[in-house]
Amino acid sequence: MINYSDTASATPVRASRLMATLMGLNGIVSSAILFAWTYIALFVAEPLSWATWMPISRGHGFTGVLDYPFVMLWVMPLIGIFGAWVGLQGGRKPLAYAFVMVPLGMLAMVMGWYHLVPTDWH
Repeated sequence: MINYSDTASATPVRASRLMATLMGLNGIVSSAILFAWTYIALFVAEPLSWATWMPISRGHGFTGVLDYPFVMLWVMPLIGIFGAWVGLQGGRKPLAYAFVMVPLGMLAMVMGWYHLVPTDWH
């Protein structure tokens, strides 16, 4: 078998406490969006529909689970968890941190921009 990577970087890296916390936070965000949407929508729906220029339904149930702005809220953290796990298995710790930080960072930027900047900038 041909291996193009050096053996030190190809060995799986054990998840640190910070990595496990970030992966857990992504899981909490994803499950909260899916299972408590009626409560989370009060804080998240308006900023996200402003950022994506697409309306988000605040209705009950799972009718719009696969609609564009809504699916971004719960699939991105799941992809982040999976990508971090793959990065750790491949021995790529910076890639794993990027995977868990991007979904949380994007959500924080949208929420921060919408709620913290003056309304003239919207």
